[in-house]
Amino acid sequence: MSDESSETVPRRTASSSGRRVNGLLVVIIATAIAGALGYIIQAVAGFGLDPAEYATFGIFWAALYLIVGGVSGIQQEVSRASHPPEASAIPDRRTNLFAFAITYGLIILVVVWGSSPLWAVPVFGTDALSNVFAIGIGAASYAFLATVCGVLYGRRAWIPLAIATILDPALRLVLLSIALGLEADQIWIDLAIVLPIPLTVAASAVLAKKFLPERARVDVPLTTLLGNSAKTIVGATATAVLVSGLPLFVGASAASEDAAEVGALIFNITITRAPLVIPFLALQSYLIVYFRESRRRAARALTRILLGVLGLTALASLLAGLFAPAVIGALFGPGYELSGLTVAALVASAGLTGALCVTGPAAIARSGHLAFLAGWVVAALTLIAVLFTPFDLVTRTIAALALAPTLGLIVHLGYLVATRLRRGDVAAGS
Repeated sequence: MSDESSETVPRRTASSSGRRVNGLLVVIIATAIAGALGYIIQAVAGFGLDPAEYATFGIFWAALYLIVGGVSGIQQEVSRASHPPEASAIPDRRTNLFAFAITYGLIILVVVWGSSPLWAVPVFGTDALSNVFAIGIGAASYAFLATVCGVLYGRRAWIPLAIATILDPALRLVLLSIALGLEADQIWIDLAIVLPIPLTVAASAVLAKKFLPERARVDVPLTTLLGNSAKTIVGATATAVLVSGLPLFVGASAASEDAAEVGALIFNITITRAPLVIPFLALQSYLIVYFRESRRRAARALTRILLGVLGLTALASLLAGLFAPAVIGALFGPGYELSGLTVAALVASAGLTGALCVTGPAAIARSGHLAFLAGWVVAALTLIAVLFTPFDLVTRTIAALALAPTLGLIVHLGYLVATRLRRGDVAAGS
């Protein structure tokens, strides 16, 4: 009994004032608030832009968050490697996490700006220069934010983490609303989207300085941390292809399609899929810590979570198919309205992606970085390949969104089953 309980996640941890904090509850509340703010941001854009204009907005947003989503892999590995101060059995490698963050920040900046001649003009047209500048600054800054949040997750510093989680989208909503209200030029809209990232880094470092680099305990040296993070970055980039970067690839595959139709589809993908995908995506670092510290019960917990995802997805798909088209049409205009069957299929595919956001952390918690990577890369490549098939826009998009995460789940679950059998978890009573 005592052995098993020692490996479960301590959901309540002491705050700096000595009170007990329910980590899961804090993360869920912060994630819900951040998700709601993100939802409002998209709604503000939908109100202020027609479908064709939203297509341009959505593609820039997707390009930025495709890269930011990849950089978030840093947070996953830092979460896994960071430990609370009471974890005395974990060796303190004295890894300089500031050097870690600045290394990746510079690499990201060089890659984005250096590669831009190859892709910027075809994607952004005449606004390429300002868009690439903004994306580089935002993505490089996110290397620091991902490191800070990863330490906070690993240290179970839930309150500073919650503040960082909420502050970023809150600032973005304010700045973007001002820019759209003033009908500002594209560069100011770009900066309104990007500037909250470095501002949140600065605020989080001040709020949580006692938890940050010099006092963080990590279980690997700097070179290993860089290598493991490289794997999770590639995996997280593949994740972003299926989530935040999806509109970019939908738009690229529909270059010859009507801009208003593309904008309407991108808007519906963003609005209807977010409630299922974003919470599970945001909880990945928490799930890594949870599965890492609940090894004896990880298989049972994973099964229970996946069943919950499937049940929630079925209910959400039904409700979305019945009510979402009318609501979207009434709020944003008939140009954004799609059929109920299309919306239901979009939501159902979001549930599969949400499930992939659960199996990925389970793989990383068992140090299965390559399995995590393989699952998401297979899903991302499948998505892109199907999007460019010669079917109509809606059909190929739904097919891509359903098939891609299904294949990724097969890879992740295959690894977890094989590892469980190999390590004798069955005999250990998991």
